[in-house]
Parts: sequence; structure tokens; C-alpha cells
Amino acid sequence: MHFERGMACCNRFRAKAGLCCDLDHQLECASIEMARLAQHAPADLFPFLLTLCPIFPADMLLVRARQIGHFDEFIKAAAYHCATLRTVTERRLFAGFIAGYMTAGQIQTFRSLHEAEWRRLRGK
Repeated sequence: MHFERGMACCNRFRAKAGLCCDLDHQLECASIEMARLAQHAPADLFPFLLTLCPIFPADMLLVRARQIGHFDEFIKAAAYHCATLRTVTERRLFAGFIAGYMTAGQIQTFRSLHEAEWRRLRGK
């Protein structure tokens, strides 16, 4: 499976044949892969979530991560993704959007991870 913005299908063979899926079907494939990784290769879940963050709406990924019991990995991936956003406005909107789904402790974790990644990326 390969996920990227504007993809026709996560299955390269289907995409090559000209077949495409809508966002809901792509999210379902991503959810299945998330569950598979959570069960069989949990160390690979965080990098996989990082690839999904720019593609799918954060709330959809958040719900899926919570369903498979790996919400902490989502928080980390979301924080790292948020740090890559170019403007303060984009970062605030993203953080504000997902904050409603998190506890105060989870928000603090998100902020700490975000700040550390933001500083790392900008060499500060």
C-alpha cells in the first residue's frame, strides 16, 4: 500500500490499471493497515501514521487510532505533522481541530512533542 495526496488507489496495481477509489475506501484501506501494524509491527505504526497525516482528515485518523488502541502514536504523529505546517495559522487550526478529541494530558503531550519537533526542524 502506498498513500499520497491525490492518489487514485493505494494499491499500485489497481491504480496502474486505471481503477480508483474514493476517500472513504482509501481510509478503510489505511485503517486495515493501521490495525495490522498495531497487531504485528507496532514499531512501524508511527511512521505509517506520519505518511497518512497529510493525506486524510485528522479526525478520521484520530478515531481509527483510538479504535485500535494506539492513540498515543497518533498524538505523536499529529504533533510531528503539525510542526511541518508552514504558517502559525495552519498549525493553530490543525491543533485546535484535534484538541476537542483529547484530554488535557494528551493536549499537553501534543504541545510538548510539537514544540520539540518545531524547534528541531527550524534549528532553534
